[in-house]
Amino acid sequence: GEKFIRAAIRAASTVQRHSPGLATHLFSDWQNYGFNFDKSPHPFSSVAKVDSPHRRSKVDYLPLTPFDRTLYLDTDTALNADIRPIFGLLDRFDIALAHAHRRNSVERLQPWQLDLPQAFPQYNGGVVLFRKTPSVIKFLEQWREEYHANLKDFQQDQRTLRELLWKSDLRIATL
Repeated sequence: GEKFIRAAIRAASTVQRHSPGLATHLFSDWQNYGFNFDKSPHPFSSVAKVDSPHRRSKVDYLPLTPFDRTLYLDTDTALNADIRPIFGLLDRFDIALAHAHRRNSVERLQPWQLDLPQAFPQYNGGVVLFRKTPSVIKFLEQWREEYHANLKDFQQDQRTLRELLWKSDLRIATL
């Protein structure tokens, strides 16, 4: 929606300011709100249209990243420093995520399929650094499938993310 597109424009502007030359991409339903990124994607390097948008469209589009190394950020993110060095983590790890806000609260630790140790808390699905490898893309596609399959049980994407990370063989770094 329009509110989130405007937030994404603000976020991308902070990327340009603090990490010059870093490419940014927007997946959005911008065409429905009077934005004309067809002429110029500015402040993004590129844009693509989202079909059938929903509250967690990110799970549908993360596997479609146009980059070999991606830092996905929710639209409510603003940079205050250069983030380009963070991509060096991907020389060693497949994926890196920040812990979820209130990660040890009772509702955040509710199991989906497995009763996991509290020492493996939820990650924030709004800050995800990853390499575009077959294993990571397969993981992201599985997250998309499980999120949609479990919508009736919970709206948040982090519960499925946590357990799928636990079951995966991915090398995970915590931001």
